[in-house]
Amino acid sequence: MKASQMKKFEATMIFIENYLHDVAKKADFRNILHNKLSVEILKLAKEFARFGFYGIGSLNHLRTTLSTILAPLCREPITSIPRRQSMILMKNENGAASRANKAEDENNLVLTEMKVIILEIYEHIHEMILDYRLTHFLTNLKKESENGTNLADLGLEIFTDYFEESGSICEDDAEFLKLLLYNISSNHYALFRSATKLLMTIFNQNRRLFHVFEKTQILSSKHDADMLKQIKSQLEPISSAIKAAKNRLSEISKQLKAQQPSIDDGGEEVMDGSLVDESSPSGSQYRDEMNILSRPSIISRSPSLKYPLMAHTWSILEVLKKLKRLCVNLAPDGTVTNSHQNQHLLRENKVEQVISQVLKLLKEQKEEPPLELEQEISEFFQAYCDSNEENQAVLATHIDTLMGMHAGEAAAIRVVYENNISLCASVKDSTIEYLVKKVFSRDAKRQPASDYLVTIQSIVCPKHCIVRRNQETVVYQLAIFHEDVVHFLGFDLDKSRDISVYTFPSEIEKFKFHKELVSLFTFCTIGKNVYTESMCQSLLPLDRIVSVLCSIEYSLEVKEAYVSFLLHAFLVTEVDVRSVYSSNRMWTIFENHFLPEIINIANAPLHEAEADVKSQSYVYECVVPIIKIFFERILKHSPGVILGHKEIFRNLLKAIYRLTHTKWIHPTKLYTVQKCLNIMYPAATAHLIHLPSYLTREIEESSTQFLREANRRAKWIFMMDFDKPKATSEDLMVSKHPNDATLQIQILLKRVKPLIEDIINSETTALTDVLAKEDKDFIEKFISHAEKLADEGESELCVQILHVLQDMLERKKVLTDKGKEVHQAKLDKYLGGREAPSSFFSGLGKEKQGIVTGWQGESADSHYILDKLGASRLVVMLLTKLDKAPDVLQQSINLGISLLSGETVELQRSFYHHLASCSKNHNFMKVLNDVLKEVGADFRAVAKTKISDIARGDSKSTLSHSTLSKDKIVNDGHKILRVSTQMAQDILNATKDIAMAFKRVASMTGNGINGFNSEGPAEYVEENEDELTGVATTVLRKDGYAISNIKHPRETLVESSLRFLQLLCENHNLEMQRFLRQQGNKSAYDLVSQTLVFLDCIFDSNTGSPGLIGLLVDEHNISLINQTLRTLTEFCQGPCRENQNALILHESNAIDIVTTFVAHDITPLSKRRMDLVMELKNHASKLVLSLMETKDGIEKFENISKMNIRNMIEMIGKAYSSDRDPYVEQMKGTAVAAKQVGHALYILCHQLAQHDKQVQHELDNAVGKVNMNADAVKYYSSRTAQIEIVRCEEEKEYLERVVFPIPSVCAYLTKDTKDRVFRNTEDDEKGSKVSNFFEQREALFYEMDWQRQLRHRPMLFSCSLYESFLGNMVFSMIVMLNIVVALGYPFSRENDEGHTSHWGTILGILILLCGQIQLRKSDEAQANISLIILIIIALAGPDHAIYILGFITVLLKGLHIVSHQCRSGMFLRPKKELIMNSEFLYHNFFGLCCLLGLTIHPFFYSVLLFDVAYQEETLLNVIRSVTRNGRSIIFTAILGIILVYLFSIVGYVYFKNDFYVAVDVINTTDVGGLQEDAEEVKEYVCDTLLMCIVTTLNQGLRNGGGIGDVLRSPSKNEPLYTVRVLYDLLFYFIVIVILLNLIFGVIIDTFADLRSEKQHHEDTLRNTCFICGLNRSAFDNKSVTFEHHIKREHNIFHYLYFLVLLREKDATEFTGSECFISRALKDKRLDWFPRLRTISLQDSVTVDSDFEIKKLSYLLEDTKEELKSVTSEMKTLQKTVKLQTMKKQRGSLRLPEAKVVSLHTSNI
Repeated sequence: MKASQMKKFEATMIFIENYLHDVAKKADFRNILHNKLSVEILKLAKEFARFGFYGIGSLNHLRTTLSTILAPLCREPITSIPRRQSMILMKNENGAASRANKAEDENNLVLTEMKVIILEIYEHIHEMILDYRLTHFLTNLKKESENGTNLADLGLEIFTDYFEESGSICEDDAEFLKLLLYNISSNHYALFRSATKLLMTIFNQNRRLFHVFEKTQILSSKHDADMLKQIKSQLEPISSAIKAAKNRLSEISKQLKAQQPSIDDGGEEVMDGSLVDESSPSGSQYRDEMNILSRPSIISRSPSLKYPLMAHTWSILEVLKKLKRLCVNLAPDGTVTNSHQNQHLLRENKVEQVISQVLKLLKEQKEEPPLELEQEISEFFQAYCDSNEENQAVLATHIDTLMGMHAGEAAAIRVVYENNISLCASVKDSTIEYLVKKVFSRDAKRQPASDYLVTIQSIVCPKHCIVRRNQETVVYQLAIFHEDVVHFLGFDLDKSRDISVYTFPSEIEKFKFHKELVSLFTFCTIGKNVYTESMCQSLLPLDRIVSVLCSIEYSLEVKEAYVSFLLHAFLVTEVDVRSVYSSNRMWTIFENHFLPEIINIANAPLHEAEADVKSQSYVYECVVPIIKIFFERILKHSPGVILGHKEIFRNLLKAIYRLTHTKWIHPTKLYTVQKCLNIMYPAATAHLIHLPSYLTREIEESSTQFLREANRRAKWIFMMDFDKPKATSEDLMVSKHPNDATLQIQILLKRVKPLIEDIINSETTALTDVLAKEDKDFIEKFISHAEKLADEGESELCVQILHVLQDMLERKKVLTDKGKEVHQAKLDKYLGGREAPSSFFSGLGKEKQGIVTGWQGESADSHYILDKLGASRLVVMLLTKLDKAPDVLQQSINLGISLLSGETVELQRSFYHHLASCSKNHNFMKVLNDVLKEVGADFRAVAKTKISDIARGDSKSTLSHSTLSKDKIVNDGHKILRVSTQMAQDILNATKDIAMAFKRVASMTGNGINGFNSEGPAEYVEENEDELTGVATTVLRKDGYAISNIKHPRETLVESSLRFLQLLCENHNLEMQRFLRQQGNKSAYDLVSQTLVFLDCIFDSNTGSPGLIGLLVDEHNISLINQTLRTLTEFCQGPCRENQNALILHESNAIDIVTTFVAHDITPLSKRRMDLVMELKNHASKLVLSLMETKDGIEKFENISKMNIRNMIEMIGKAYSSDRDPYVEQMKGTAVAAKQVGHALYILCHQLAQHDKQVQHELDNAVGKVNMNADAVKYYSSRTAQIEIVRCEEEKEYLERVVFPIPSVCAYLTKDTKDRVFRNTEDDEKGSKVSNFFEQREALFYEMDWQRQLRHRPMLFSCSLYESFLGNMVFSMIVMLNIVVALGYPFSRENDEGHTSHWGTILGILILLCGQIQLRKSDEAQANISLIILIIIALAGPDHAIYILGFITVLLKGLHIVSHQCRSGMFLRPKKELIMNSEFLYHNFFGLCCLLGLTIHPFFYSVLLFDVAYQEETLLNVIRSVTRNGRSIIFTAILGIILVYLFSIVGYVYFKNDFYVAVDVINTTDVGGLQEDAEEVKEYVCDTLLMCIVTTLNQGLRNGGGIGDVLRSPSKNEPLYTVRVLYDLLFYFIVIVILLNLIFGVIIDTFADLRSEKQHHEDTLRNTCFICGLNRSAFDNKSVTFEHHIKREHNIFHYLYFLVLLREKDATEFTGSECFISRALKDKRLDWFPRLRTISLQDSVTVDSDFEIKKLSYLLEDTKEELKSVTSEMKTLQKTVKLQTMKKQRGSLRLPEAKVVSLHTSNI
């Protein structure tokens, strides 16, 4: 800002400052008049801030004042008033409001406006802060550069310090943030818009600074600075002229309003042939201004409007010339290139807006503008947009202004769209309509029509990419001028038409127009567009083409255009034109035009041929290719036509042969000619066309020598031309960065970009933490504002809010220390140093943390909470708006994807609820349907173009052969060589060598070699490594040039849309799957079928050779193809039968394409990126399997049977062997494993083999061979399992076979565990083992997981391997110890040698034990160790041997316990579970006994012998025979004790003296012996009741006769003799006979039951299915044996493997069957296990029933035949009986007649 202007307004600024200070100090806003004045003062302050009257210090002071004013305002009540009614006071229901309420409402409106203005001032403050930070940052970099520092090598810490050094200037505090959040929660549109925009600005300061810095051009020289000053100075006179013209317009408008207040609105104004769209803002303004100018009374009273602008005409011309010179660089050799830096400076100063205003004012004046001025404007725009897409995009907004120029209009419009695909794809139809009308305009002053044709060509085919929509629009407009086209092309049959209006200024212009018009027809027919082909054929028929090509009046340029049109409109077409091959028109062209041209160029001398470049190009690029393609196709359609034109064919063949022997022909041209010759010569041989013998011989020889010669010549030419792409890239780099400072900064930016992005990410994370502080009502308001902003056109701000919501769900982790510092600084500043609140936001982005503490203490998932607050509704509502910006649409879909990436089921229900309840759900479907449809049409056009180019000659032709000029098509920096495979490999190797040499040269320092500057960045070669080797890749493809591999502008959008649809249907959401296909309203959109059609469009409905489909798949579109396949898979998984039928029965060829992906190799992509091919096959196979999920899926899916099984087996082999490729090994982390893909293909073959015996036959043949395929099939067969499950659909149960890959972890399940599970699983009450097996799954899962982990712990794994060995060794030691103890204890001492006599016996027994172990070969090591221990025992003696063996036993048992824990992994389990484990307790008790035997007494070793019972099942059964019915035995024993107690009482009472028992008394004097020769001593043992009970138990139970055997024998004379006998007998029978035998019987019966149960168990295991419980007899005389059933169909461990698969597989990848079982497991249901049924038996029953039916039918037929024969016999019998009856009747009638005759004769 100039000092004079600052001084001029100094007093005003002081007044504003003082006034605002007083307002802030008083903080009283009750006076409405005072508030209105404050509003005006704030507006004035805003304008001063906008025009830069405030410095940084003043802005800081102003910010403080405004913050003080805003604080009390936010505490005032604000009335919610809509934006459009903000100036209307609220009224009550009766229509009259009180004055108090009216004044209060008015005051609230004023206060709201005040707050809005304050926030707008804050926006300007932040814009100035951004400029200041950028200036300060650049100043620091300048200082570093002046100090000699290379900016490219600047340290990251220094850069970040400079980057944040000025960040604290005028930053807002936490209090201001609270005010912002308060205003965001308001319902007033302008208020929350400004507050939201300011909030985003505060938390995106570093992002904005870095974005501006990236686009900053450094003016490192004085010349650059002077250039910037020059630009600004040159714009001032133009700006002043525009300002004067606008002031004059304003004066006229005021005069008009004074005379006539109301002005009628006119329609669309047309002036000077220009059309203005009144719906646009510029059109509306133009209409209003023209209404003003149309008033004659005003114009007559005022000066002409053009006067202020025309006064500066010459100065504007001079400025335009200077600006035009600024846009170009003139090299010393005269080459002109664009100056990217100056173009950028002009764009930053908005020069195009100023010039557009000039042009607009020139168009609005009544008089014609000077043509020279408009021509200069056009030339400036051409220089301004030359090779600059940013400038093109800016100028495209002013395209309406460019339309209607009187000079340079076509060139100006062309430069806007030239080589800009995105702009051409979005061009308006009205623009094309305008251009076509200008072509056929009869205005004599119009510009050359050929210029408009060239412009239209640029719009139809930008950068060699066909825009199909533009093709159809252009052809439609040309059809309107059909008569004019016919006349212009010279075959008008109506001679009466006036042709004076169609004159051209010159013959050159006439021929140019002719050529460009036909070229436009060619552009419109490229890509096999049926509509444009038919229309262009009618506009330019074949007869006219023949007449032009056979005429000598037209030049080669015009004929070249006709030949190109002939190729695309009649030969390479979507629908074959049969008349081309059946008529004589093409032969006429061959004879009268092509043949002479070829002969002339072939016979021309060398110097003339080299000089005649046009003729060479015409023959080799137009004539030869069209001959080749014609004969290729005629041999397919009607080969017999050649016989009618033998002479022409022979001469043409000779001429083509002559071309191959010209010395000046280029190898690339020679290849095309040779291919043409190779097509024509076999045709001549096949049709017996006579050729000279020398010609035949030479053609055959040349065909064998061709490739070798082409290889030798083309290789060196290729190497010479190799540096052109590199040079082009360097030139582009230099053009963009013409000075060293800019280049250094760009390199620096690339280095620091990851760090800066992390700092930016820390800002976004801080914003989410700040928002987490607010309650959910605020977040709900925040989400609802996004929809309002989108409705009001604030798409950028709406996108920012959507970004914030997405960051809440996908919170990126701050990685660098600097980023963490920035994040913490933001939190300290805005949250007062507190940590982020523990709301649900604190858990956002954390992996595997779905549930965190949410608002108001509730526990919920973050995605679920945002959904409840309206996020999903926001996505649905934004997608139902048809007119929203593409970035809003893209970000809305991205937010939907982020939401659905959480708890999918709940959010899917929410989305479905919002869609079903929304009245505009058809708009939602229409938006997504239109995206798929429009982008699909574009992809179809691309595919058509590729196919049309591939279809030409060896399927490897170039577009330049048929269309356009050489400069436009061929000159793209790369030479496309169509060579042999050997040559391709040689070139590939040479290219790699050169690329490595470039790297070595670039890494050298000190000297520049071969033009490489050593000071240049070495990173450039590494960056462009793909470019250096890309040419060789192109040679490998051999598909020539078809269409540039440029990503479609909306490819990201359609890929995101498909991902969104996939997530909506995840987890087999049947409701959403059906809803996407049929919405149930009038305007329903079938997104399921449309997605399938989209896949079909990518390949142009091509179901031809797999090689052709493979050529359409590359690195650019394979990601989109994969996403399409994933989406289609989710549409039909579950299964959703309706969607499956819709996909299978659809009329498109997409399913055939999918099967091609599965069954064939995708070349040439597989040669470059096998990992991408494997990923594609993986998704395609999943789609095919999902279509086959239903029980009758394969029967309905007839396309499956068409797949080539042998090719699939080869693909399986390739997938199996590809993991051995080191490149694939590197890609494993980022791509799907190839073996996984091979497994999916094998599963598909396995499924097919169950329904097609031929497939099974092919698999068996593959296994029988010795090759890679056999190994692959065996490998996958051993790792594939199948089970049968019971599913319910529509209340009907059916069995389904599930085939799945066995997870790798299942291989770690040990054989012992399998055997234990198989044998020890118990039956339930229903006789099923499934429930008990199901209860063991967790333990089995843990064992497999632990065994897998054990493989990665070598020490523990090695220890676990010796568990069995150590256990056997411990048992052997225990046996040895007990032998030594039993035979040698007490052990010998020095003073006692009597016990050593057993030592020999001990050694003998131990030797026999070692010998027995030695005979067992598997325990050879154990035997050797035992022998060594035996030798130690023999040498040490028994006294020391017992301690040595004990120590070894303790050591071995400790190792055994460690090995057991390593093998089982129990030590990692919870302590409670470990302590309660029986095996753990047993082994520890065993070890304790070993330790006690070593330390306390050797007799503890005897306890350890019970280990034999633990290891042997038979002994365990013996123990179980006692323990199993232990309760019965115990109660029986208790009964026995009771009886003994009763008998003891009786004995004590009645027979006390009978308990007189003999005893042996020990002689205490003789130690260790009894009394010898002593008398028998007897004692009374029933003195007390207790002694009586003890004696009865001891003596009564141990004697066979009971207690009577030990009592005194009574005399018969005793009175109690009978009672005594009865007492003895009762005791004997009751206790001895009955009671003890009861106990023994229980034990014996239990043992017998155990034995029978064991036998029954063994029989069940052998003869009963573990899963379904069917007996072996059920499979007798069936097609499936019982062994096959339990091994393949109902294998117990296959079900376990399937449960493991569900455990390890991602839930989003589940198939329908897997999802069904997963839900059943969550509900703890086991009804999905088949019970007493199997699919094989059902099939057998079906077969048997069919056999029985056939048998019955045969019997019925036989019965019918027998009935027929019986019936015929009955009829015969009836006839016989009838005849006999008739005979008898006749006999009875003849008898009386005879009597009458006899009487008569007698009378005579």
